[in-house]
Amino acid sequence: RIGLESPVVEAGTTTLMVRNVANRVRQAELLATLGQLGLVGCVDFLYLPVDFRRGTNLGYFFVNFTSVAACEEFAVAVHGRKLASGPSKKTLQVAASRLQGLATLVENFRAAPVMEGSVPSEFKPLVLDCSGSPLPQAWA
Repeated sequence: RIGLESPVVEAGTTTLMVRNVANRVRQAELLATLGQLGLVGCVDFLYLPVDFRRGTNLGYFFVNFTSVAACEEFAVAVHGRKLASGPSKKTLQVAASRLQGLATLVENFRAAPVMEGSVPSEFKPLVLDCSGSPLPQAWA
């Protein structure tokens, strides 16, 4: 552990779980943040779980990077910082996800209830190409 202000990410990590996300943040805002950090092309998976009854996120998200270096860069850039504009005082806490890698994430979420046809696409996990565009065929 480096210290309280540094993320705890094991060597070789590409998938992070980021906690303390302000509940009003949407997937589009996460993508915009990745763009501001210059990391859109380095992300191939993003999932922000949502409480459908309240219409807000559950306060965490998963993100997978195409390289360990990009993952580490993101972790250092956002850990302990505020993501959302507005009244939230939450600061992001970054840790390695239990599930690691794009193939593992796709396999895990493929049969999840969130992937059912009745769930709006903006609430589903995203598999992204190198330009940050969704690849819906990845779920086939």
